[in-house]
Amino acid sequence: MAESSKSSDDTTDFRNIQRQFTAHLRNPAQNPAPANLEDRRMAIYRRLVFGNLKSLLGSRFKVCKALLGEDAWNHTIRDFLIKHRATTPLFPELGREFLQYLQEHRDAGDQQLPFLLELAHYEWVESALRNDEADPDQIKLEPEPDLRDGVPVLSPLAWLLGYSWPVHRIRPEFIPTEKPPQPTWLMVYRNRKERISFMQLKPATARLCQLLQDNPEQSGHLILQQFAAEIGREDDEKVIQAGYEQLLSLQQKGIILGTLAAR
Repeated sequence: MAESSKSSDDTTDFRNIQRQFTAHLRNPAQNPAPANLEDRRMAIYRRLVFGNLKSLLGSRFKVCKALLGEDAWNHTIRDFLIKHRATTPLFPELGREFLQYLQEHRDAGDQQLPFLLELAHYEWVESALRNDEADPDQIKLEPEPDLRDGVPVLSPLAWLLGYSWPVHRIRPEFIPTEKPPQPTWLMVYRNRKERISFMQLKPATARLCQLLQDNPEQSGHLILQQFAAEIGREDDEKVIQAGYEQLLSLQQKGIILGTLAAR
């Protein structure tokens, strides 16, 4: 019985040391290292944790880092370590964790860069799409697609993104100070050769893509009719033909895979 009690006490002590150790690495200014650990050795761990995280996130959010500057970027990484509790042990997922930190812990009222969250999301998208495991080849398609009478299928590796700021243009040489009156629509997609491409969409094309997303079982003709009705041009063959040509263009880029095979 005594041995069992001693073992339990040892486990508790070890866990307490672990908590002190990790708390110190996250915020050494506020949390002392566990007693009897040489500071020279602790300094190695401090440099590794902070330096590796700074390097990893800096490589994924290059524009954010450049706009913030070295001092503010260092403060942001430290603040991320202190305030955020990541739920994944996977390095590729740390970008998503950083986005969550920006959304939950960064005070928008104090931001000199009000577009920072959207910019970070835009920078994250490329790596996220590259790691997306969706397989378009698993979708059964018609061998000879008819985008009017058939049901157009958007690639699961084509992401329609809407931003309040022109994130694709932001860089140290271009820092917008006012939010544009119209949103920026972007399509980011991965083709069959694993290449990631970005393209800006006109509002009409973005709306057409939204309709395709929201109506995955409707024919192209019905979707084009709905689109025409929304702009007050119902049954206008010129509008429907222009929309059909947009569908063909999206198909050529691999954003539309084809049409759904009959069940």
